[in-house]
Amino acid sequence: PDTRARAEEAIARELELDRRLARVAKRRIDVVRMRIHGNYNLSQVLWTGADFVIIDFESEPGRPLTQRRFKRSPLNDVAGLIRSLHRVSAAALVSGRHRADDIVLLEGWARDWSAWTSAAFLAGYLDRARAGEHTGGVPRFVPATDADIELLLEFFLLEKCIAEIADDLANRPDWVDIPLRGLLALL
Repeated sequence: PDTRARAEEAIARELELDRRLARVAKRRIDVVRMRIHGNYNLSQVLWTGADFVIIDFESEPGRPLTQRRFKRSPLNDVAGLIRSLHRVSAAALVSGRHRADDIVLLEGWARDWSAWTSAAFLAGYLDRARAGEHTGGVPRFVPATDADIELLLEFFLLEKCIAEIADDLANRPDWVDIPLRGLLALL
């Protein structure tokens, strides 16, 4: 019943979602696009014991190859990892490893962990990206203003939530509540 209510709320807010997504087309953002991972999430990052290795650069397998080769904003991959951090914290709550009484207490911790790790990742990413731009040889691939970064990141996060909803409905219907919550939180 809770998931159904969230789905109905998301459907009722379709026009708002459309308006939010359309905002990105109303402003020119001067950045270089590049080929990106396209399916960047925690399952694509391995820890070797000494460093991290990113794997599976074939992008989203459901997209045609011609679309996977498009150059895009790297903030698309940033959004993918942020959504992955949200999913992993939310998935831990529905894993069946916790007592039902504890879930209510753990929801706040999971939400805070997701927010903190996402903020730390984004801050580190932007610091590193901006440092490279100041060395002279690296083109600007993140927007110059925080407002433009927020606009692009919001667009990609909304897009990721919508894709997750479709994927979960097709493959893991019991998990569809996770991206629905993420979508509603963004709205």
